[in-house]
Amino acid sequence: MTEDQSGTTPVVPDWTVVTAPAARRALEGILAAGHYDSRFDGIDPGAARVLAHVLRLYARLGCAPAIDDLAASAALPRPVVRQHLAYLRARDLVLLDPTDETIRGAYPFRDAATGHSVTFERTERTLATMCAIDALGAGAMCRDDALIRSACRACGRDVVAYTKHQGMTLRQVTPTGAAVWVGLRPSGGCAADTLCTELLFFCSDEHLARWREDRSDGHRLSPEEAFQVGKALFIDRAMMGRI
Repeated sequence: MTEDQSGTTPVVPDWTVVTAPAARRALEGILAAGHYDSRFDGIDPGAARVLAHVLRLYARLGCAPAIDDLAASAALPRPVVRQHLAYLRARDLVLLDPTDETIRGAYPFRDAATGHSVTFERTERTLATMCAIDALGAGAMCRDDALIRSACRACGRDVVAYTKHQGMTLRQVTPTGAAVWVGLRPSGGCAADTLCTELLFFCSDEHLARWREDRSDGHRLSPEEAFQVGKALFIDRAMMGRI
């Protein structure tokens, strides 16, 4: 999508941060499988601002914000915030409990354990992320350096990455042969439980090849290529500096 003239909606994805051809192809696949045209195109500016507040509070608190806290942060009445959250849920931008009274997740963050996490340097908060790509993009979204931790889906070995320059640069990845798999499973209305389950770290190409023997629809990325995808999807989602 493109930003409207008033600057009140996020640019998702931001293609300017994608320089590697493999990253561009993978991002195009994610946009199609995740139905991004129906998630961000024409998004209501008020709902976009509420989403930005949700993400900022998530990172600051280390957990999903309560609706009352969200209303205070956004300076909106509670019923209006609930309306915006219902709208965001319908667009698969937040996860709510069955009563619509509790936030359970907002891409890139999720309260439930996923096997992927990010720890922010400034707040020292650790949050679970929906997937490997979300973990890689969270630091840029929050303008904070981050420690990203996951595990090889094939063997369970730790995969750890660090960012610098306020989350804008990938500094180090261990092990050095780590790779990221971008599987293109259609979201079916909730990417958290579908597409995100196929965006994974592996400790080596050997383990990735072994794991994906019966999976052909997807892209193998280096950590740097995957980092570009994560930045493109999240760098402007919280509209840092614009609200």
